[in-house]
Amino acid sequence: MKAGHVSGASCSPKKSPAAFAVNRAAVNCGQLRSTAVGAALRLYVAHPQDCPRWYSPFGIYSACVRKVPALPCGIGEGVMAKVDRAQAERVLARVGWLSQQPKAFQAQVLQRSVLMRFGPRETIYRCGDPLGGVYGIVQGAVTVTTAPPAATPRLLHLGMPGSWIGEGCFLVREPRRVGMQAAMESWVMHLPLDAMDQIASQDALAVRHFTRILMQNLDILVRAFYDLQNPDEHRRVALALLRISPAAGNAIPLSQADLGVMSNTQRKGVNAALQRFAAAGWVSKRYRSVTLTDIGALRRFASAEQ
Repeated sequence: MKAGHVSGASCSPKKSPAAFAVNRAAVNCGQLRSTAVGAALRLYVAHPQDCPRWYSPFGIYSACVRKVPALPCGIGEGVMAKVDRAQAERVLARVGWLSQQPKAFQAQVLQRSVLMRFGPRETIYRCGDPLGGVYGIVQGAVTVTTAPPAATPRLLHLGMPGSWIGEGCFLVREPRRVGMQAAMESWVMHLPLDAMDQIASQDALAVRHFTRILMQNLDILVRAFYDLQNPDEHRRVALALLRISPAAGNAIPLSQADLGVMSNTQRKGVNAALQRFAAAGWVSKRYRSVTLTDIGALRRFASAEQ
């Protein structure tokens, strides 16, 4: 399985800058531990004029990958960046949890975060994994799964841009309670656990700010519990779509089977509901994807009394 990639920069004297990708394992508690990354940095030392800088929560590094063949675990694989750091910061400062926090706190979080890319169906972390930090979704979408101990994880939610997930380890110092996987090619900002601790040591209100991630995710859980009590299966499907994407225009990359899990509805019922919504002009459908086109009408249908 490929690991997630940290966005940086790679270049050569004859080529324009592209993204420099490193294995997710190289970023662990704010330290670079990959010999491949070391090789890239040594190349920079030899040819500093060829390479721009890239930023990370553990300082400012400059790196250049020119001839790093057959690096293990996909380290050094060239990936053309679709999202740059400035774009990522603008997204997270505009929507979701971070946008609602004080500006000084926002700046600390963004300064210490790492921009990462995950491929479709690539695991970010699993239930029971060791302690780690939080992830803010910049582009794409991630599935969130959970289960009681010893049970098979099931789909709980789909995180869209602006969502932040993974706060539990910081708050209670216990292993992961949920799992995350990229539902499509996705870009996220990762704030490592030690960076969260550093922010909290310098800001007396930081724990309160981070706890608001928990409260927003709890609101989603409460909403899901409430929605699943609705006896009308078409309304349950509509409510599931509205939980995922409260704004129109975002493609929701889920299969009908996934929507069935989230709405406790058989696939036949999901298909009938989507056909109904599409005919009314509330959604548009593509293979394994639904886009809300008239969110007001869909919300009125979902909340109407039977």
